[in-house]
Amino acid sequence: GAARAFTSAHPMADVVRLCTEGDVPCGPINSIADIFADPHFEARGVLKRMRDADPDVGDVVVPDALPHLSLTPGSVRALGPALGDWDKYVRETLIKDESEVRRAKP
Repeated sequence: GAARAFTSAHPMADVVRLCTEGDVPCGPINSIADIFADPHFEARGVLKRMRDADPDVGDVVVPDALPHLSLTPGSVRALGPALGDWDKYVRETLIKDESEVRRAKP
């Protein structure tokens, strides 16, 4: 409707400025490129660079645990297992009856 026509007709910075001047609460919807370029995201610790996180890729930037709580801070320690890393554990520990797996397949 009208909001889409208005926002489509102007650059994002102008939309935010005009809305703010008119006391309309708003904010930009950031792209990934916007997030990496915005110094506020870095200053607030929103992104975490994991050094040598992936042997094929090297450093990887991921969202950090939010919010940052003083008594119980969260953290990102790893990217997670590679595809197939837990197959043996699932087959031998969690699934005791192979027929259970066959029945579950669509």
